[in-house]
Order: sequence, then C-alpha cells, then structure tokens
Amino acid sequence: MRVWFLTLSLLVVVVSTSGASVIIDIGQVGSDVVANASGTLNLAGLSAQYQQTRHAQLVPNAGAAFFGPASGTPVLFYYGMTGPTNFGAAGVINASTGSGTLFGVNGTAGALYVLDGYASGSLLSATSSWQNNSLATLSLTPGTHYTWTWGSGVNADSITMNVNAPAAVPEPSTYMLLSMGLGATGFARRKMSKR
Repeated sequence: MRVWFLTLSLLVVVVSTSGASVIIDIGQVGSDVVANASGTLNLAGLSAQYQQTRHAQLVPNAGAAFFGPASGTPVLFYYGMTGPTNFGAAGVINASTGSGTLFGVNGTAGALYVLDGYASGSLLSATSSWQNNSLATLSLTPGTHYTWTWGSGVNADSITMNVNAPAAVPEPSTYMLLSMGLGATGFARRKMSKR
C-alpha cells in the first residue's frame, strides 16, 4: 500500500510539471475586449536572447499578443517557439488597461517574452482590456483558438489563446414568453394550494 501511494504521488508530480501551459481567454465584455490569462510555463525548450521593454498589445497581422500591464515593462526574449504568424488583419492595437505579470508571444519572430528572472513553473496571471473596441476591430474571430508551442518530451509547452463568442442577448419576445410561462406556473401553483 505504501509503495502504491508513493508511486501515485510521483506520477502526480511528473504529470503536473510536464503539463505546464498558459491559457488566454479573450472576449467581448460590454463595449470592451477583455483578456484573462493564467498558467505556468516551462522555459527549458527555449534559448534566452536579450531584454526588451514591452506592454500589453495585440498585433494580429504579425501573430503577436502581449498581456499584462499597459505600461512598458522589461521582459526577456526567448527564441525557439512556433505558432500562428498571423491571426487577423489589424496592426498594432495597444491595450487600454492591464495588470498582472507581463508576458507575450510573437509568432513571426518565434519568440516568447516573460519577465527577466521568471522561474519555470511559476504562476503567470494577467488581465488586459481594449476599451471601446470589438473583436472585429481587433481582427479576432469568435470561436477560434490559436496555439504557440515549443520544446519536446517533458520540456514541451504551449500558450493557447481562445477567442470566445459574445454571450447571446435574448430577443424581447423571449423575455415575454418567459414571463408568461412563469406567470402561468405561479397561477397554477396558487390554484393548487387553495384546494
């Protein structure tokens, strides 16, 4: 029993470290486009290059996306990833606001950007918004997924950006039918309770 438990614990550790990845959910929230990103990265399959200053922005025509603070932040450029070199026609669109840990990808350059000193496996979390924009103005097609990958075996990792479809807004007639149904149900319950 003890050996089985130890084997299971070791398996959980191996699975959790080799499954590192970041998921970005981006979608329309009212009149803004909002991105929320979180996860961990394994940098072992990449080569560090040099430091740059970046801020949250989308560059769809270059396959580049950066999330986190909207102000300039020093990041380290890592080379060796592959992924979309284009996910829309728009050029540079800077984020209006943002917070968290700045990171990004550039499919055209085959580059990943993270804070200098980021340790593999550490949690990344970022939020960015593009105020008074729509998915269409950012050249993002709802229901699509973009994935950048690097490394192999236990060093394989990825960043996936999901473009979520806006929530459907019911037609006024739907509200009318719903209220009629609820009214009829209430009336029937009231009649039954008087018996």
